[in-house]
Amino acid sequence: MKIVRKGELTNEQLTAIEYLSMPRNGGRSLEEISAEIGISVRTLYDWRSSEVFAVEVRRRTMQRVAEHLPAVMDTLTRKAMEGSSIRAVETWLKAQGLLSAEMVIRPAALEDDRSNESIEAEIERLKIELGEIDNNEEEIDNEQD
Repeated sequence: MKIVRKGELTNEQLTAIEYLSMPRNGGRSLEEISAEIGISVRTLYDWRSSEVFAVEVRRRTMQRVAEHLPAVMDTLTRKAMEGSSIRAVETWLKAQGLLSAEMVIRPAALEDDRSNESIEAEIERLKIELGEIDNNEEEIDNEQD
């Protein structure tokens, strides 16, 4: 087994890194990857346990993720601007560095500064209005009979 040192990755290792950095290994099993690059599965397992190899897999994975970042940010910005999702707004603000992890966005509670008397008066007004609706419905029913 070849010891992997920084800057000494072989073409086979670079090919393996490409597959391993893809979602679900690019649709291939470890056995298929090994066969394609002409190594044993055991060698692939050994490479994966190497810190230099693992760091390179993570670096390439993050590079792949970054390739999608503009589209993701566009979608997130659109959702945040629509205002349909508090979570989208919060995530967008955090991505812009405008909101720290400790800060949380919550919908504001409606303030109701009415007195009990004004609320009771509103209830009475609504009861009267509902009563008038019921009376009108009864009149319509009687006219139809």
